[in-house]
Amino acid sequence: FTDDLRQFFSESGGVERMSALLLGAAVLAWFWSRGLRQALAGWHVPAACALMMMRELDFDKRFTAQGVLKLRYYTEPGPLLDKLPGVLVILVILAVVVTFIRRDLGPWLARLGRIDGTAWLLAVALVIAAIAKSVDGIDRKLAPFGIEVPPLVLTRAGRIEELLELAFALMLLQVIALTRRRG
Repeated sequence: FTDDLRQFFSESGGVERMSALLLGAAVLAWFWSRGLRQALAGWHVPAACALMMMRELDFDKRFTAQGVLKLRYYTEPGPLLDKLPGVLVILVILAVVVTFIRRDLGPWLARLGRIDGTAWLLAVALVIAAIAKSVDGIDRKLAPFGIEVPPLVLTRAGRIEELLELAFALMLLQVIALTRRRG
């Protein structure tokens, strides 16, 4: 049972796969609920979901010796042509972030001020994602301060991180479903 539970919560285990599946479902829900024209007008939403899904499936490090989202991938010596796919991924990420800021930040903040439920659901989802990211690799983050994380705490932190990522993906799918009439 312990090995099954460990595998279920491991990297590329059941919880992580379910998170990726929910992010993929969010992409499909975006297109299904809006129609092609309106969905493509908001291209950055399914693009963000697809990027997060690929990250959940470890695509950022699956095809290279080290992750394309790591700074050392670009600062260490190596052929520029090998680094080009990573540069393209980073440019797409930047385009998505800039588009969110320019098109959606103001209206989202206004909806938060009006106590709109879906805006607040997204806010909670983003806080959950931030907490998950801060818990991820907690031993690595605390080591420079001389803090050693016991194995049991590290195991539980990893499980909490995976569950928070799953909750984030589920909430994101729910936000898309609830906002479909607004476009």
